[in-house]
Amino acid sequence: MTTCKVSLHGDLSANAALALCDQLETINPVPLSVSCFEAAGGVWHVEAFHEDTVAAHRFVDNARATAKGAGCTELDVEALGETDWVAVTQRNLRPVVAGPFFVHGAHDRARAAGRRLALEIDAQVAFGTAHHATTVGCLRALARLADQRRHRRVLDLGCGTGILAIAMARLLPNADILATDIDPSAIEIARTNCRINRVGQRVRVLLAAGIEHPSLRARPRFDLVVANILAGPLTTLAKPLAARLSPDADLVLSGILATQSARVEAAYRAAGFKLATRSKLEEWVTLVLQRRI
Repeated sequence: MTTCKVSLHGDLSANAALALCDQLETINPVPLSVSCFEAAGGVWHVEAFHEDTVAAHRFVDNARATAKGAGCTELDVEALGETDWVAVTQRNLRPVVAGPFFVHGAHDRARAAGRRLALEIDAQVAFGTAHHATTVGCLRALARLADQRRHRRVLDLGCGTGILAIAMARLLPNADILATDIDPSAIEIARTNCRINRVGQRVRVLLAAGIEHPSLRARPRFDLVVANILAGPLTTLAKPLAARLSPDADLVLSGILATQSARVEAAYRAAGFKLATRSKLEEWVTLVLQRRI
């Protein structure tokens, strides 16, 4: 594949670079991948890859205001040779330890040998490799909850790669686990990852938006839900989620910036939840809420 690299340079901190990466992933044409790295002097740079020069220059036009607001003063486009950048990205991803989990790509299977809670997740177009603070926060929270009780009816809402559903299948061997996403590509990736991690028979992956899909409504109420999406949708889902959870349910939420946490917490308190824990990693917050009626 002939690709183009868009380099964004400026006086960026690590947190600013990570936040900019998240913003750039929503700008059209959507990049093949976005990454950030530390350069000399502790300054961070951001790179976005596109399939051709036309897409790269359109992206630069649409991203210029966002980049400037984040502190980037230069946006450069460079045409690259025939390279499989997805494969390159996968090879360069290092394993991540998140609580008891060891999350790795296929290229690191040897390093994962013998680890009970090793999860094999390669970089894909769907979100979730544990290289983002929100995924790490959710994995840690799910491990703590599994030490406290054995949930039986579990939902991963907005599953992306399926990493959190797979983690729950490993932690809760007797649970009925459902994973949903609004993106058909994510559904196929999640199903593949479930098979690779040998939980394909235990995790049902379903294309569905929100919590109102007939297949969700036909099930008994969930006693554990994890949703690593965004603050806006999470706030909207507070009351619908409350209606689909059992009276003793636990809820793990992330994809929430620290500046958004109070608004999300208020919505869930109004829906009948109480805050159990709030953990912060980098600029992202993971909430564990309880519904005790």
